[in-house]
Amino acid sequence: MGRDASFIWEVVADIISEIDLRKILEKVMAEATRMLDSDRSTLFLNDEKTNELFSIIATGLGVQEIRIPNHEGIAGTVFTSKETVNIPYAYADLRFNPGFDRKTGYFTKSVLCVPVTNKSGKTIGVIQMLNKRRGHFTEEDEVRLKRFTTQISIALKNAKRFNDLQNMKNCSETVLQSLSNGVITVNEDGRIVACNNAGLRILKVAPDKILDKKVAEFFSGSNAWVIEKVRRVLETQEKAEIMGAEIEIRADAPEKADTTTEKPGSKPGPKIEKISVNMGVLPLISAWKKQMGVVLTIEDISDIKRMKSTMSRYMDPGVAEQLLAGDKDILWGRSSVVTVLFSDIRSFSTLTEELGAQGTLSLLNEYFTIMVDCIQHEGGMLDKFIGDAIMAGFGIP
Repeated sequence: MGRDASFIWEVVADIISEIDLRKILEKVMAEATRMLDSDRSTLFLNDEKTNELFSIIATGLGVQEIRIPNHEGIAGTVFTSKETVNIPYAYADLRFNPGFDRKTGYFTKSVLCVPVTNKSGKTIGVIQMLNKRRGHFTEEDEVRLKRFTTQISIALKNAKRFNDLQNMKNCSETVLQSLSNGVITVNEDGRIVACNNAGLRILKVAPDKILDKKVAEFFSGSNAWVIEKVRRVLETQEKAEIMGAEIEIRADAPEKADTTTEKPGSKPGPKIEKISVNMGVLPLISAWKKQMGVVLTIEDISDIKRMKSTMSRYMDPGVAEQLLAGDKDILWGRSSVVTVLFSDIRSFSTLTEELGAQGTLSLLNEYFTIMVDCIQHEGGMLDKFIGDAIMAGFGIP
């Protein structure tokens, strides 16, 4: 028994170290078949949704999955009764269903079937061994298989946990990659460990140029303010928000340089570009209140800032911000009560005769500057200049 125990623990150590469920089942089948010197073996697991016993791997069969009701046949009997069944002559037992033999052409002689239970005593499946090569399955074989299934249930539980965690991880990554804002994860050592597709696009950087880099290395020079924010959040564990900040990014130089401006043999340097962003720095804490690092969220507002700057040339900045913050329906028109101002210079024709061309232009420049300032101060929007006249609207949008 000492040799058998050593063999079993060697198998158990190999199985428990594996986290892929399919690989676990393959090892279970191969080792169980060899250990009991049987012809075939099958590990059935219970599907609680369909009340069926199913097998992903069955040694000696070219079938990927077998499904049977969890109360039928020898496997169903063992599953429901939680009792081991050892049959030396299968066709002499009424619980045996010869239909599968007729379907596959296989001849079943002896059967050993043992329940697989978890730590709480719940039956989660069965292991079925067929046709011992020399003689029949013995009580010693039953003991061996029961020891083996106890450790298998632990391995299956660990594999299921890993599978659940992997599914959650895949779901989280899918959500992360679908975000339009950049998300960068930094560990407690200040090293960048993850960056989603939006982050790579906003920063115009390839994965190998940012992943596994120190924050102080990637956000250097004029971007050093990011390092300070990360350091502060790591110390205080309080989130920080930075609105309308600028990040300087270096895009890779083009393959073909402009030879008219470059010296012969010289290489073009990296293109430097500034982008406007809203950035959030949030502490990353585990369920056990352990500090794990920080998460950077980056929203590229360069287009919005440029549009706001352009619109502010024709209307009050507050009105421009209100327009940009409005819903999309405003772009298709909206009925509202507004006030329209038409203003012109009295006796403009007489003035132009007296002032001449240059004097008239100087007058209009000064007049329009004062009038536009007054309109914007009152929240109005300049519509157009009509000669010496001004058209402006109030209450828009």
